Amino acid sequence: MSVALAVVALAGAAAGCGGGSGPKVEKKISVGQDPSDVVAAYGAVWVVNDDAVGRIDPKKNALALSKFIFAGQGAGSIAAGSNLLWVAANISNEVDVIDPSTNKVVKRIRTAASELTYGDGAVWVTQPGGATIQRIDPVKQQLVGPKVPVGHQPAGLAAGNGAVWVTNQADSTVTRVDSKTNKVVATIKVGANPTDVAIGEGGVWVTNANNATVSRIDPATNKVAATIKMKGRPPADVTTGLGAVWVGETTTNTVGRIDPKDNKQTDEIKTGGYAPTDVSVGFGSVWVTLAHSNQLARIKP
Repeated sequence: MSVALAVVALAGAAAGCGGGSGPKVEKKISVGQDPSDVVAAYGAVWVVNDDAVGRIDPKKNALALSKFIFAGQGAGSIAAGSNLLWVAANISNEVDVIDPSTNKVVKRIRTAASELTYGDGAVWVTQPGGATIQRIDPVKQQLVGPKVPVGHQPAGLAAGNGAVWVTNQADSTVTRVDSKTNKVVATIKVGANPTDVAIGEGGVWVTNANNATVSRIDPATNKVAATIKMKGRPPADVTTGLGAVWVGETTTNTVGRIDPKDNKQTDEIKTGGYAPTDVSVGFGSVWVTLAHSNQLARIKP
């Protein structure tokens, strides 16, 4: 899931792509103004940009629709699940439900939501005003269950394997919530200003923006098993897949690759654009939104 940082500097690496035989940008696609979040699902890559959603054909590396799908004001986070797309719009206080078969918004769920994710058969949203998260039933398409208290300034979240993981930026912690009982089962200290979290490749991975590190949490012990120092600054968003952990680094305009086998960064990939805000894996590639370049970068792993 992407997290908007308080300040996004534009100084950093010069335009260009990673050299050698390692991962590198193979294509950049114009996708509209200020792309903030991306997900690969249902035969397409979906990008949120300036209160609208664009659909990209991964075979053609181009927008697949002549018009954007209009979402609510402040749309900035997108997730896929239950054959639908879910978009959090934090200014209009709604979650928009998009049917990918018709490319239309089919419902608007009224709730404060800045970030969302899908996992364990539910949609989960952060509600930063109350330092809580809440579940949305994807079948009924409505809020269900109680609000779950987490830490201060909840930001990124990820769900799966019986748990929801939430980064609390102001507390420098991660809250683990049991997705069956909606109960907090652990609060884990990580680095300063944790912005995002991802599950996969044998761990739970957290970007710590102020430390320029990524914490690896062992879900069996609820403890930090490793801390990886990143070359780029600051690590803002994280995803897993294709045998690696991928980290968007906003001010250096790079994406870092971590090998989960030895918890070391193996590559630093120049995006050739400005302000990579979100990373997602799908269709054999890594997709990166370049917010201040109005582009989506496709990285060949």
